[in-house]
Amino acid sequence: MELRYLPQFIAVAESLNLTRAAETLNMPQPSLSVQIKKLENHIGAALFERAGRGIKLTKAGMVFLPKARELLALAERSVALAQQTAQAQSGHLRIGHNHAAEFHVFPRVVPAFRERYPDIQLSFQRAYGTGLLDALGAARIDLGFAWFQPPIEGLDIVPLTHEALVVALPQGHPLAARETLTIADLSGEKLVVAPRSIEPTLYAAIETLFAQAGATLSVAMEVDTLISLLNFVALGSGCALVADFCRNIPWPGVLYRAIVPPPLLNALTMVKRVDGGALAEMFYRFALECLRES
Repeated sequence: MELRYLPQFIAVAESLNLTRAAETLNMPQPSLSVQIKKLENHIGAALFERAGRGIKLTKAGMVFLPKARELLALAERSVALAQQTAQAQSGHLRIGHNHAAEFHVFPRVVPAFRERYPDIQLSFQRAYGTGLLDALGAARIDLGFAWFQPPIEGLDIVPLTHEALVVALPQGHPLAARETLTIADLSGEKLVVAPRSIEPTLYAAIETLFAQAGATLSVAMEVDTLISLLNFVALGSGCALVADFCRNIPWPGVLYRAIVPPPLLNALTMVKRVDGGALAEMFYRFALECLRES
């Protein structure tokens, strides 16, 4: 059955007058009569019968009318949804991210994005370094946040903020009595670090800092999450070099101390494929707008 029959049938059923219905539909009355007859032939039942000078719905017509309204409404909603998707107003956006994005980006961007685009579903997954690049390349995520040094071919990368490194110390550690520390102060100290495979940029930065300071890098433990790192620092397993946003994570048994001069990580960046699609492009531009205004 052709969808165009539905508004024609509904117009006639509501006015019970072919002439008025034809005027409403802006079509000749004879053509409307032909279309109604085709619909009845398709259904195999009469939908209207004569009633004096006018017409009325048959029992079949009365049963079909509410269903026709439902079908037309469903068709209209389906068209609207298709148009919204084409215009990137709905869909599913998968975002890979590191811990820093949860503090620097998401609080300012995600609630505002959801308010403006309530029909777009956002999902989040942790991804770091080359793992995030692999996920982007394989289209397992649409957009990401990580420590990157642009440019990288095939990717749109925009720096958002630079982050200083600070020292996380166990409470009671001798160095905790100092307000600030140098990398040389950490020479030979046991360190808890994220593995190179998870945080390659941070790991390389720590190696470079110790080499430049002529300090001995002593890795006592590698852990795969920030929570584990802070927990093992609190347990006295060692110190850690962490991004400055970690100061926003109060952790029992852990103290933070600034490093002088403050070493900067590569910029926290937002990254997507050049051909990443409309949803990723829209979030990318929306996030930049939010971050500029805040």
